[in-house]
Amino acid sequence: MEATISQRRLTRSPNQDPSLPPKSITNLFDAPNLPPQNPNHGAGIQFPYRSPRFIFSKELTWTDFGVNRVLITGRGRQRLMGSLTPGEQRRVETDYLRVMATVDADQGDDAEYELRLKRYNSGHMFLRNQWRNLVDRNGLIPGDSVMGYGYRNDNGQFRLVIQVVRRN
Repeated sequence: MEATISQRRLTRSPNQDPSLPPKSITNLFDAPNLPPQNPNHGAGIQFPYRSPRFIFSKELTWTDFGVNRVLITGRGRQRLMGSLTPGEQRRVETDYLRVMATVDADQGDDAEYELRLKRYNSGHMFLRNQWRNLVDRNGLIPGDSVMGYGYRNDNGQFRLVIQVVRRN
């Protein structure tokens, strides 16, 4: 186990946060240590968005379908808050932050959804608003997984790309 961790550290630049994927994979899906790799994508497919960073992975459960929201937990919550500016973080904690999300075209509808990111006093963080539309239009079912990659567009706005991993 320690050898694996050491090998991973060797692939990162010395100043890079160890919880982030190596810089070499921010533009390609075929890197060997992308955490986690989407098995639905072929090797060498270019990521069409600028400087994406892996934010979260979530296996969908019934609770993600019954209400118009998905719970972001653990490290995903930390990575998401770490990707936001201080002003955006305040909005997440006091009201909500509008986050535009696109579902990846290889496994989804390539449509854009307006999600609202909200962190509650309990510490729970949810993506809401058009989540149910995203689920319905992409035919997601419990057991499918979604992965979120964050980036900033040319206007500096934080955006998400949602990848779908279908349950076999």
